[in-house]
Amino acid sequence: MIDGRARKAKQEQEGRAWQAWTTAALYRSKKFPKLKDIMPSDKPKRPQKMLPEQIEEVVRSWLSGRRNR
Repeated sequence: MIDGRARKAKQEQEGRAWQAWTTAALYRSKKFPKLKDIMPSDKPKRPQKMLPEQIEEVVRSWLSGRRNR
């Protein structure tokens, strides 16, 4: 329970730090960006398709990890 509270406090602090940094950066900018460009989207990003070589590499890494146990 203490770990959860510590994690929450850390996330809140990081959020405040991000907000302060972003506010200062926007204040210094000559041209203000559009809101849609700086706001996170609600849509989940589609995963990129993997090439067959990449899939093979991932599977080989899984299999090599199983052999080492």
